Amino acid sequence: MKKIYLYMIFFLLISSCKFNLDNPELSPESLTISLDKTVYHIDEPLTLVIQNGSNEDLILGNCSTNPGFDIVKLTHSQWEIPYYLDCAAIGEPFEIKRGQVFVRSINLSIFANQLDKVEGKYKLRLWLYKKSEAAERKYLPDSLRTTSVFELVK
Repeated sequence: MKKIYLYMIFFLLISSCKFNLDNPELSPESLTISLDKTVYHIDEPLTLVIQNGSNEDLILGNCSTNPGFDIVKLTHSQWEIPYYLDCAAIGEPFEIKRGQVFVRSINLSIFANQLDKVEGKYKLRLWLYKKSEAAERKYLPDSLRTTSVFELVK
Protein backbone atom coordinates (compact mmCIF):
# COMPACT_ATOMS: atom_id res chain seq x y z
CA MET A 1 0.00 0.00 0.00
CA LYS A 2 2.88 2.37 0.80
CA LYS A 3 4.32 1.72 -2.66
CA ILE A 4 1.07 2.83 -4.29
CA TYR A 5 1.08 6.08 -2.32
CA LEU A 6 4.71 6.71 -3.22
CA TYR A 7 3.98 6.10 -6.92
CA MET A 8 0.99 8.46 -6.76
CA ILE A 9 3.04 11.19 -5.09
CA PHE A 10 5.84 10.71 -7.59
CA PHE A 11 3.40 10.87 -10.51
CA LEU A 12 1.78 14.05 -9.14
CA LEU A 13 5.15 15.70 -8.70
CA ILE A 14 6.33 14.80 -12.19
CA SER A 15 3.08 15.86 -13.85
CA SER A 16 3.18 19.26 -12.16
CA CYS A 17 6.72 20.00 -13.37
CA LYS A 18 7.23 21.99 -16.53
CA PHE A 19 9.94 20.67 -18.80
CA ASN A 20 10.85 23.26 -21.38
CA LEU A 21 14.35 22.34 -22.48
CA ASP A 22 14.06 23.91 -25.92
CA ASN A 23 13.10 27.32 -24.51
CA PRO A 24 14.73 27.73 -21.10
CA GLU A 25 13.35 30.27 -18.69
CA LEU A 26 15.63 32.97 -17.40
CA SER A 27 18.05 31.31 -15.03
CA PRO A 28 21.77 31.40 -14.28
CA GLU A 29 22.10 28.54 -16.78
CA SER A 30 20.32 30.36 -19.60
CA LEU A 31 21.63 33.88 -18.96
CA THR A 32 25.36 34.23 -18.46
CA ILE A 33 26.93 37.54 -17.49
CA SER A 34 30.71 37.57 -17.32
CA LEU A 35 33.76 39.81 -17.36
CA ASP A 36 36.99 39.08 -19.19
CA LYS A 37 39.17 39.19 -16.04
CA THR A 38 38.95 39.09 -12.26
CA VAL A 39 41.53 41.83 -11.51
CA TYR A 40 41.70 45.23 -13.21
CA HIS A 41 43.79 48.35 -12.85
CA ILE A 42 41.68 51.46 -12.34
CA ASP A 43 42.52 52.81 -15.82
CA GLU A 44 41.88 49.46 -17.54
CA PRO A 45 38.59 48.80 -19.36
CA LEU A 46 36.40 45.82 -18.45
CA THR A 47 34.87 43.69 -21.17
CA LEU A 48 31.28 42.72 -20.36
CA VAL A 49 29.81 39.65 -22.06
CA ILE A 50 26.11 38.75 -21.83
CA GLN A 51 25.00 35.45 -23.38
CA ASN A 52 21.22 35.32 -23.64
CA GLY A 53 20.34 31.64 -23.97
CA SER A 54 16.84 32.16 -22.57
CA ASN A 55 13.51 32.40 -24.37
CA GLU A 56 13.22 36.12 -23.55
CA ASP A 57 14.47 39.19 -25.41
CA LEU A 58 16.19 41.48 -22.92
CA ILE A 59 16.80 45.20 -22.62
CA LEU A 60 19.94 46.68 -21.07
CA GLY A 61 19.48 50.30 -20.09
CA ASN A 62 22.34 52.64 -20.74
CA CYS A 63 24.06 55.82 -19.77
CA SER A 64 25.02 57.75 -22.88
CA THR A 65 26.66 55.00 -24.97
CA ASN A 66 27.71 52.75 -22.05
CA PRO A 67 25.74 49.88 -20.54
CA GLY A 68 23.78 51.00 -17.50
CA PHE A 69 24.80 49.56 -14.15
CA ASP A 70 25.24 50.27 -10.48
CA ILE A 71 28.65 49.53 -9.06
CA VAL A 72 28.59 47.56 -5.81
CA LYS A 73 31.59 47.42 -3.44
CA LEU A 74 32.40 45.01 -0.62
CA THR A 75 32.71 47.20 2.47
CA HIS A 76 32.93 45.82 6.01
CA SER A 77 31.68 42.37 4.87
CA GLN A 78 28.62 43.85 3.13
CA TRP A 79 27.89 44.75 -0.48
CA GLU A 80 27.06 48.47 -0.74
CA ILE A 81 26.64 51.02 -3.48
CA PRO A 82 29.46 53.48 -2.68
CA TYR A 83 28.04 56.08 -5.10
CA TYR A 84 25.56 56.26 -7.93
CA LEU A 85 26.50 56.59 -11.55
CA ASP A 86 26.20 60.19 -12.67
CA CYS A 87 24.51 59.76 -16.01
CA ALA A 88 24.57 62.93 -18.08
CA ALA A 89 22.42 61.51 -20.87
CA ILE A 90 20.28 58.41 -21.23
CA GLY A 91 20.58 57.01 -24.72
CA GLU A 92 18.79 54.29 -26.62
CA PRO A 93 18.82 51.06 -24.58
CA PHE A 94 20.57 47.98 -25.89
CA GLU A 95 18.39 45.08 -27.01
CA ILE A 96 19.80 41.61 -26.38
CA LYS A 97 17.68 39.14 -28.32
CA ARG A 98 17.27 35.52 -27.32
CA GLY A 99 20.27 33.53 -28.49
CA GLN A 100 22.37 36.67 -28.89
CA VAL A 101 25.76 37.45 -27.33
CA PHE A 102 26.32 41.07 -26.28
CA VAL A 103 29.90 42.33 -25.80
CA ARG A 104 30.79 45.83 -24.65
CA SER A 105 33.85 47.53 -23.16
CA ILE A 106 33.33 49.59 -19.98
CA ASN A 107 35.79 52.21 -18.79
CA LEU A 108 35.75 52.56 -14.98
CA SER A 109 38.31 55.37 -14.79
CA ILE A 110 35.40 57.82 -14.83
CA PHE A 111 34.67 56.69 -11.26
CA ALA A 112 38.18 57.20 -9.89
CA ASN A 113 37.42 60.61 -8.38
CA GLN A 114 34.22 59.40 -6.72
CA LEU A 115 35.72 56.73 -4.46
CA ASP A 116 37.57 57.38 -1.22
CA LYS A 117 39.61 54.26 -1.77
CA VAL A 118 39.51 52.79 -5.25
CA GLU A 119 41.10 49.46 -4.44
CA GLY A 120 38.68 46.74 -3.43
CA LYS A 121 36.23 44.07 -4.52
CA TYR A 122 33.32 45.03 -6.75
CA LYS A 123 30.38 43.75 -8.78
CA LEU A 124 28.34 45.41 -11.51
CA ARG A 125 24.55 45.24 -11.14
CA LEU A 126 23.22 45.79 -14.67
CA TRP A 127 20.08 47.73 -15.55
CA LEU A 128 18.69 44.61 -17.22
CA TYR A 129 15.03 43.66 -17.73
CA LYS A 130 12.80 41.62 -20.00
CA LYS A 131 11.70 43.35 -23.19
CA SER A 132 8.15 42.13 -22.52
CA GLU A 133 8.21 44.16 -19.29
CA ALA A 134 9.84 47.26 -20.78
CA ALA A 135 6.96 49.55 -19.82
CA GLU A 136 7.39 48.71 -16.12
CA ARG A 137 11.21 48.62 -16.27
CA LYS A 138 11.13 45.90 -13.67
CA TYR A 139 14.73 44.77 -13.36
CA LEU A 140 15.60 41.10 -13.32
CA PRO A 141 16.41 39.66 -9.88
CA ASP A 142 19.86 40.71 -8.65
CA SER A 143 21.08 37.12 -8.90
CA LEU A 144 20.52 37.19 -12.68
CA ARG A 145 21.81 40.69 -13.46
CA THR A 146 24.94 40.94 -11.32
CA THR A 147 28.46 40.09 -12.47
CA SER A 148 30.82 37.95 -10.47
CA VAL A 149 33.28 39.63 -8.13
CA PHE A 150 36.24 41.51 -9.59
CA GLU A 151 39.02 43.44 -7.95
CA LEU A 152 40.26 46.95 -8.72
CA VAL A 153 43.89 47.79 -8.00
CA LYS A 154 45.97 50.92 -8.60
